[in-house]
Amino acid sequence: MYKGFNFTHDYKALPRTFWSPYEPEESEAPKVVLFNNHLARLLELDEHALEDDAEFFSGNRLPESAEPIAQAYMGHQFGTLNMLGDGRNVLLGEHNTDSEKYDVVLKGSGATKYSRQGDGRAPIDSMLREYIISEYMANIGIATTRALAVVDTGEQLTRQITTPSGILTRIAASHIRVGTFEYAARQSKEDLIELADFAIERHYPYLSALEEDKKYLLFYDHVVRKQAELIAQWQAVGFIHGVMNTDNISISGETLDYGPCAFMDVYNPDTFFSSIDTGGRYRYKNQPPIGQWDLGKLGEALCPLFKSSEEEAVQAAQTVLDKYPQYYNRKYISLTGDKLGILDLDYEAQYDVQLVDDLLRFMFKYEADYTRTFRDLYLTNYDKLPMFNDSDFINWFEQYQARKKAQSAKKEEIDIAMNAANPSFIPRNHLVQKSLDLAVEGHYGELKQLLKAVSKPFNDKLGGKYTDAPGEDDADPNFKTYCGT
Repeated sequence: MYKGFNFTHDYKALPRTFWSPYEPEESEAPKVVLFNNHLARLLELDEHALEDDAEFFSGNRLPESAEPIAQAYMGHQFGTLNMLGDGRNVLLGEHNTDSEKYDVVLKGSGATKYSRQGDGRAPIDSMLREYIISEYMANIGIATTRALAVVDTGEQLTRQITTPSGILTRIAASHIRVGTFEYAARQSKEDLIELADFAIERHYPYLSALEEDKKYLLFYDHVVRKQAELIAQWQAVGFIHGVMNTDNISISGETLDYGPCAFMDVYNPDTFFSSIDTGGRYRYKNQPPIGQWDLGKLGEALCPLFKSSEEEAVQAAQTVLDKYPQYYNRKYISLTGDKLGILDLDYEAQYDVQLVDDLLRFMFKYEADYTRTFRDLYLTNYDKLPMFNDSDFINWFEQYQARKKAQSAKKEEIDIAMNAANPSFIPRNHLVQKSLDLAVEGHYGELKQLLKAVSKPFNDKLGGKYTDAPGEDDADPNFKTYCGT
């Protein structure tokens, strides 16, 4: 056991076609620039022994218990299927605590068998972005991979500009993706069965004892539901993933890959930031239907496992996929009800749906800040809403208040739900970008202050810099994010 890491190598038990052995490239002068003490404690690791262990976190010196591999998978990238695989990820193994199992991955540790142009090393600002945003998601209760550490390799690389390279240690429930199943389905039925059984045992073990005609279909249903509910959570907090390719959709239901992600400031359903998403395929309003599209590709891959004729298998998969809107709407309207303090909001009731839709229309018309609007509703700062003097909005507001009073929930319950659903702070684009720009130059003070705010997303006392909507000098209508490849 190395400083608390208790590695097994379950994924290597899969057929050799699913992975390739790998040794990380040596870093010239690695230095740990961020270490997640809180996560280390959750993982039952020796945090004090690990927090400065740049040799381990860079991959320069790995213990014998680590057996690094790169995983093979495919993926529909912007709608087109490609052979992919870990181009800059190395799975060291699965770390086992007393109750859980986690993948431990080095991201940015060098080129692998599956690397494409721009893969291998990673710019440090992209690794720092993933650390910031994934920690925020964890702190507001959204399922996510997490970052244990970021290392500056002491080397430079060129992407849009010349920048320091970095390595992130990612912790995940697993890295099994929709794209992994797309890959397996193009190998053999035996490989597909082995992968499906492995994924079920890892994430849904209670399904393992079922007969095959039920087991695989229920597995598909579970993944569809988890992903639908995850995307509903993204929508509720204004998170835009940016690259919802099938290789970035996790079977476990965790948010995976924080390349060009960002949060929406002004409410606009057409918002997107990714520099590579030239057509806006993955814009905010498209995330729910794209999630269903991606899961349709999983259903296609799994069809050979549904014991029936091809026509019946397709119909069975379609029946499961058709549940996606119900799963999504049920979760989204529940979250929206919490945001508005209407705890019995009904996604099948036209009046309730109209109430939500009308608010969003006012927010769009008045270019209202998404996060601040809901937080101000919770704080009863109604005079701060940009649409509050609109007579039509006043009519809406009166209907809203009446609907809120008509429920049976007590005021204390309502306040608790509204507070938990409406963060005071999000990692604003201008704040994140400023901290990253300074970190690239070796100045981490701003970023560490930002991480303190990330750890307290519901604290209204953080100060205007963190809790206010961006001012005119901060708002950039042309702001773009980059994958780092």
